[in-house]
Amino acid sequence: MTANYQSKHIQSLFDISPQTVRAWANEFAQYLSVDASPSLGRHRVFTEDDLKVFALVKEMKDEKKLYDDIHLSLQSGARGEMPSLPDDDLVDLVATKQGIQLLNNLRMLMAKMSEIDRRFNQLESTVKDREVQDLRQQLKENQDEKMELMRQIGRLEALLEVEKEKNSKLSNDE
Repeated sequence: MTANYQSKHIQSLFDISPQTVRAWANEFAQYLSVDASPSLGRHRVFTEDDLKVFALVKEMKDEKKLYDDIHLSLQSGARGEMPSLPDDDLVDLVATKQGIQLLNNLRMLMAKMSEIDRRFNQLESTVKDREVQDLRQQLKENQDEKMELMRQIGRLEALLEVEKEKNSKLSNDE
């Protein structure tokens, strides 16, 4: 059986106002179930597929996208991630003040966790970049040292040749 959700559930799940639920349900009605935009005097009822539409709209609005952009995404079949839903016994709790507060606390903690993950990945990338830079520096130092040793070897070989010539002259003079 498919769960049905009321406007109050949409409000709490996406942290939006009743006016926003109405506005989005009207604007994106062609992508929603029939009961999401009922006739006058009837309450809106949303399906899980409707929640995916709302999830995409919320995500794109948070990214400051225009309705035209959202329509294009929805027309191409894009949908948002299904939000984490409480089990059936707790669906109505989500619409209570305590439930909304708990859900908002959960969202805040999830956002903090996401930020921590982002910073961790950034630090990990920085460490890798530094390791690569350190290795490049070591390689350059090794190459510089090798070049200096090759110069010294060249000088020593030249001096050795000079000495050989001197010894050869001395041997010939004797």
